[in-house]
Amino acid sequence: MSALKLVFPRVHFRYDECPYADDLEHFAAWLCGRAYRNKRARTHLYNVQQVLLDLAMPSGSKLDLAKVAVAFRRSGDARLRYQHSFTIFTQFLRSRGQLIEPPPKVDRFESIRREFCERLVDRRGLRPSSVGGYDHWIADFLRRRKAQQIVRRFCLFRARTEPTFFVPCPFSMTKPQPYVRPVIVTPAQVIRMLAAADVVRDQSGPPMKAAVHRIGCLA
Repeated sequence: MSALKLVFPRVHFRYDECPYADDLEHFAAWLCGRAYRNKRARTHLYNVQQVLLDLAMPSGSKLDLAKVAVAFRRSGDARLRYQHSFTIFTQFLRSRGQLIEPPPKVDRFESIRREFCERLVDRRGLRPSSVGGYDHWIADFLRRRKAQQIVRRFCLFRARTEPTFFVPCPFSMTKPQPYVRPVIVTPAQVIRMLAAADVVRDQSGPPMKAAVHRIGCLA
């Protein structure tokens, strides 16, 4: 029995007749091999089918990570379940060598996140599908500056008893907001602004109106 029939006992024909039936079959087999429940696997398969139809690439093609991310956001209306499907689908593509992605960035908290997920499997017996969700949300949480500060304080606490424990550098953390690049005004531009201010004529009305106009030109 095919993996699609196993996941969709009644409506598998909707996927068998799809132009991307082979891709969906491989993805369904991968999900079943990782012990995903049928309800969760159906959600991922439906979401991925919509994204593949939106991308309109030949079946079995390598997919660009950035284009896949855009397709998921466009098809899923930014709903949270599509974000989880995006993470699972990229893991599947990466395992088959079908994902085109830029060189990976150094994740300072990867070792901590991986250790936490391994503890969930060993001590609580969670399924890979649940652990994948934890990994996605923890990674999203750690991108925030406040979260990074909390993790650093925790690492400092652990370092008291384990001197070799990893402690993130505070200078490598996310800044509260991007710095605004200063605008350099050249002497020639200052001369032109002063000339424009001199052209402004005084008008009847409040005595400070002309001065305000000149300040507006200089600003």
